Amino acid sequence: MKSRIFLMISLLFAISALVPAAHAGDAEYKDELHSTVAASPDTLDCGNTSAGVASIISMGTIFETLSYIREDYSIALELAEDYQTADGGRSHTYKLRRGVKFHNGEEMKAGDVAASLNRWIDLFGTAANLVGESRFEKVDDYTVKIELSQPFLYLNELIATATNRPIIVPKSVLDKGEKPVSILAELVGTGPYKFVEWAQDRYVHLTRYDDYEPYGTKGDYSGWGGYKEALTKDVYFDIVTEDSTRIAGLESGEYDVTPLPYEEYERFSGNPDYRIHKSLEGDDVLVFNKREGIGSNPKFRQAVQSALNTEDILLGAYANTEFFGVDSSYIIPSSSEWYTKAGSQYYNVHDPEKTAALLKDAGYSGEPFRILVSSSYPHFYKAGIVIEQQLKVVNINVELKVTDWATFMATRKEQSQWDAFITSLPVTSFPPFILSLNALWAGWSEDEYLQSELRAITYATDKSEAIARWEKLQEWCLAEYVPACKYGNEYRLDISTSKVEGGSFMEGTHPWNIRVRK
Repeated sequence: MKSRIFLMISLLFAISALVPAAHAGDAEYKDELHSTVAASPDTLDCGNTSAGVASIISMGTIFETLSYIREDYSIALELAEDYQTADGGRSHTYKLRRGVKFHNGEEMKAGDVAASLNRWIDLFGTAANLVGESRFEKVDDYTVKIELSQPFLYLNELIATATNRPIIVPKSVLDKGEKPVSILAELVGTGPYKFVEWAQDRYVHLTRYDDYEPYGTKGDYSGWGGYKEALTKDVYFDIVTEDSTRIAGLESGEYDVTPLPYEEYERFSGNPDYRIHKSLEGDDVLVFNKREGIGSNPKFRQAVQSALNTEDILLGAYANTEFFGVDSSYIIPSSSEWYTKAGSQYYNVHDPEKTAALLKDAGYSGEPFRILVSSSYPHFYKAGIVIEQQLKVVNINVELKVTDWATFMATRKEQSQWDAFITSLPVTSFPPFILSLNALWAGWSEDEYLQSELRAITYATDKSEAIARWEKLQEWCLAEYVPACKYGNEYRLDISTSKVEGGSFMEGTHPWNIRVRK
């Protein structure tokens, strides 16, 4: 009898010991996520800038669009539930999701969407060039459409991939500003987070929007959209310009996720306390000023291109072949039907004799070649150093103008202050969307033949004909026009602690669907 009682008591103790252990294993999560960015944005209105830092902070968090791009570069709908094109690509109609709430409590309706998209067209030169005088109109409360004078089959792709994002904001907010509204009166969107505070050069604070309703299937998210949940209440994008400070903050637990400097990769790779996220960032390029100065001479641009050794530039910038690719094509990824190697014989030749002959044809006499680069992005700065060295070997008098990001952006607007600048171009799968070919974007590719060919490709109704035309145009760009010197494809690295669960890391950290264990 005593043995039975002892056994029962022992079992009860065993069970009671197991129950607390199970509860102890339940994770507790933080109310804050701290994600760093390497530069201070000039605006959080990603509808009025092509700067990546603005998109990383506000795109998909504060603001959303009708369609978005997934990690495999396919297009998916976001604020629209259906999209139809008709009349050979002249008519485009979007059916909107119902019940979507702006952060000011208003329901998103067709009037808001039409006003937002028309503002985007007015502010974004690429969109304006493609649609001409056409504008979006309200059909009913949940339908908008646009009727174009020429067929354009790729409008939905443009909306999903445009560098100036076609964000949807309340018409009531747009009505508060002058037309076109270049500066939003309020940062009000439809995303899972709403704007709280921007402490200049310190942080941007967002907080969960409780009335946000995810769409689609739980767990199905990719790239810039999908089923988004604000699992962490408050998100801070901490503005930290120094690599060493960001890494020290990650190791101390001050930051949860941060861009990873390429030279730090080996130190963290394989460490179970951290996770490294790699994503295709875009094309690294040296963009020429084609309006004035030495960069406006096509023979000089050809000479610069023929002098460059892209592998050495990329190794200088990244130090590891895992972080870059060498490819002459203006279109990435290679899975795109527009991808072509046409003109590759003019790429990465690093031929001193050819360079000397081209410089002679250009009438170059040693004037400074001013290259603008931002030290806020060390891989750009390091690439600039190698480019400077390579061009000086062939007697090009390079003047490297190194600035922080804010000064870089301000200086780039002053076309008399530079002859070229270093940046990365976002991934695109349709040639007319390539920024370096844009007549209105910095660098100003205003060549009449280039623009007429891009228009022909844009409005083509026979895709095979358009693809053949693009192959010829890319070869001409590499052989003759040289709007920019592409020196490689860039892969971005972000690193999070092992306490970070979930999330999407396409071209940076997207904070929705992320939780951080305590």
